[in-house]
Order: sequence, then structure tokens, then C-alpha cells
Amino acid sequence: MGIQVSALSANDGVAFSKTKSPPNSHPSSPLSSSPNGALFIPQVNTNSKKTNPNTTNSPVMLGNAKSGIMISSNDLNSNPSFNSNNSSMYGSNNCASSLNSPNSTNNNSSQQPRRRYSSQLSTNGLKMIDPENITMLMLGAGEVGKSTLFRQLKFVCEGPAVKTQSINEMDPTYYYSQGEIDDYKEVVRENVMQNVRWLLEGCEDLGIQIAREDLRARAQDLVSKLSEQSIQHVIFTPENEIKSEIGQLVEDLWKDEGIQQAYERKSEFHIFETAPYFFENVKRIFDNNYTPILKDILMMREKTIGIQELKYRVEDRCNMCLTDMGGQRLERKKWIHQFNSADVIVFVVSLSEFNLTCYEDGETPRHKESFDIFQDLIHNPHFHKIPFVVLFNKLDLLESKLASSSFSSHFKDEFPPEKDEKNVNDCVQFLQDKYVNAALKTRSVHVPSGIIPTTSGEDAPVLIRVLSAMDEENVSSVFKDVTEFAIREHHQRYLTCLINNCSQK
Repeated sequence: MGIQVSALSANDGVAFSKTKSPPNSHPSSPLSSSPNGALFIPQVNTNSKKTNPNTTNSPVMLGNAKSGIMISSNDLNSNPSFNSNNSSMYGSNNCASSLNSPNSTNNNSSQQPRRRYSSQLSTNGLKMIDPENITMLMLGAGEVGKSTLFRQLKFVCEGPAVKTQSINEMDPTYYYSQGEIDDYKEVVRENVMQNVRWLLEGCEDLGIQIAREDLRARAQDLVSKLSEQSIQHVIFTPENEIKSEIGQLVEDLWKDEGIQQAYERKSEFHIFETAPYFFENVKRIFDNNYTPILKDILMMREKTIGIQELKYRVEDRCNMCLTDMGGQRLERKKWIHQFNSADVIVFVVSLSEFNLTCYEDGETPRHKESFDIFQDLIHNPHFHKIPFVVLFNKLDLLESKLASSSFSSHFKDEFPPEKDEKNVNDCVQFLQDKYVNAALKTRSVHVPSGIIPTTSGEDAPVLIRVLSAMDEENVSSVFKDVTEFAIREHHQRYLTCLINNCSQK
């Protein structure tokens, strides 16, 4: 679209230490090695525990946790000299070592600086900037792949330094407790049955008949039971054994020509995008001795309730915390409780949702809902000093969809006529440009080819990347960029605060 891109500065590249820890060290130790050599070191094995998001009325402080320097967020908002989007970028390795507070060696001295500055600055609504701890808040609409990305990052951050096995061969107990694995077994089986029900109901709504006559009555009986009984009651015998006929019925239905015709029109009814994977593995999944493999856990769909946290350390530089929150409409009401803790917003967009509607109402285009949420967040005054990362996810699914689905018809007159709607690069560029143009009103945008400067405004910058959450190597590479960007911008913001603070003395 003719967007001008400036060359990357020397400090905008990814600079990582090459020091490596011993291979195959276990993530239970805070000093254990990371799978990518040294960048990601697990700090705490959280096992995706969900915590209470109700942390309202927490103090909002800007300053150094160790020195006790406190800066009023109101004063900063009114101070034109505070600009985290400064064109002077600082090398992250230097920042990590040069931003230590002179008071940090004395843990008992924090009260004195606090009293000294409290006479000049308001203590109402303060937020603390801690250079050694960075919180990234991952947001996005429902079913954009945040949870899949979160799990993949868990495998990256907490996995062995040198992987000699594929994800299908690795032992799930390396990452999860037995109790969690048992829970995931139920979730996977529920995913299968939910998708079967939606697929059969889709057939009925579309007027498509199951081709095999002997399957029709059994399919109707299954739908009736799933609508009246719990999934566990439908698939288990009173002796808590899997009903042997269930797996066979699902396998037969998936092979049916009528079912396949309905699935080709899957955009007209709700079904998980991972349904084919589970249908093709249904015999294994419905075996009484079934234990989920890591790919099953990665592919399963579980509505995120509350928050999940993944903590890891970036070598000797800082601690990172990635917080995942549910994207369904009811869950978004809880986002506000985490806003004060966010140092970076990671917003996830699904590239493959162009022809889908929201589950909640069955009418609103998902691509529109995602873009509306993004605009609300990025132009919210509360976040004008918070850097954003936009991740365009599900590149693999977009590629497979374009062969059989029209892309341009879902964007009215927006899609440029000179672009090819069957070309994945043109489609990705079109969606990326929408978000870039929205962000450029107040922020510069970092894309792989360089930095696109903003024409107005001084808000913190935006980093844009494209990925597939199912590709571990891709996710690892992209999150090196994301982590480096987050560290650099966070340290720049911290340093600017200190400079402004010194000028007020």
C-alpha cells in the first residue's frame, strides 16, 4: 500500500548471548538451560495454573522497585518530555547492566528515597517500573490461538536444551503433572464429541444427508444423546469403560461422503479448526488405555477461564512473565483487572478467521471483531506508553483455506483489485496493512523489513510478526524477536523515567 519503511537501526536487530547451559537440564531448576540454547530459561514451572484475575485497586506506580523511586502516572501523562517512542534505541545487553539503581545494594534504604520524592509527586494511582521484571499481557478475541501459542511457548521455554525427539514422541509428564494429563484426556475426548455434534447439526441445517443409510439412525441417536446427556455419560459405560462403538461410529461418520460435503461448508456453522486432526486419531483417543501426546494437548481447544502465567528468565538480563487471558466476550470483562500490571501488550489475530463469525452471536465477522478490539486497545489513553506486539497467527490454516474459500468477498471493497485473493502473501499483507495503518496514527511500527515511522503522536511502538502456533521452530524464532523488543522498550521507558525524575530534583 505504499507504506514507507525506514532501515532498521543497529539496535533494532536481535542480539542474543550465545552462552549455552549443559544440555538436557530439567526445567525444575531456575538455572536450567533453554531449548534454544540460552535465551529462554524457565524461572517457575507454573504448569499453566489458573489464578484469580480480580486484582483491582492495586497501586499504580512508576519507578524503580529497589530504589523506591515513585513517579505519579498523572505527572507523566502531562509531561511532554516523557516519550517511550524515542528514536534513540539502546542496546538491550547494555541496558540490562547499566540500569541498576545506585540504591539497589541497600535493601533497607528504600523508605528514604520514597519519603524524599513523596513531597514532590502524588502517591495516588502509581505504577512501578521494575527493570528486572517484565509482564507481557496476551490478549485477543476468542479462538485466535492464544492458548495454543501459550502451550507451544511452554514447550519452548521448559523443554530440554537439545531435543532428540519429535513432539509426538516426548513424554507429556516432562511438562505436566499426571493430574493435568488426566484432565486433558477428558478435554480431548470432549473436543471430539463436540465437533461430531456440531458437524451432524450442520448437516441438518444445510439439508445435507449422510450418504450411508446404516449410519443415519445411529447418528441421529448420537445427537439426541449429546443434547440430553453429558458427554462423559454418552461415551462411558457404568463400569467407567469407553463404549467401544463410539470410536468406530465417529470414524465411520468422518469417512462418509455426506459428512465431507458438510465439512467443506464449515464456515456456515461452528466447528473447531482442529476437528480433522481429532477425527483422524479417534481410534487412539477412544482406547481405554489412551494417554494424550503433546500434539493432542497442543491441538485441543479449551476455553480459557481466568488467567494462565508462564514465567521464564532471559539469561542474566531479566525475568519475563507471559499472561494469557480468555478472549470470549464474557472473559474480556476481566481484562481490565490486569491492565495495570502490563508492561507490553501482545495482541493475537487469526489469519484464518476471514470467513468465520463469532460463536457468541453467529453473525459478527470474527475479523471485524478482532480489528475493533485492537483499535479500542491501541488508542486507549491508558496504554499510550505501553508497547504493543501484534502476532498474526494460523498462517498454515490460511494457506489451506485459500484453495477453497473466497477471501476478498469477506472484505467488501477493501481488498485491492490488483491483489490476488488466492495468494497467501497478498492476503497476509492486506490484513497486516489494516493493523499497521490503524497503529500509525500514534505509533511507529516495526515490521521485519524495517521501521515505519508515525506521522503524528508519540505513543510507544508496535512490533508486527506472522507465525503459526503449531510450528515450534517458528514460534521460538518469533518470540526471540518479541522478547528482545519487549526488553528494549521496557528498559527505554525505565531509563526515560529516571532521566525525567533526575531533572525534577
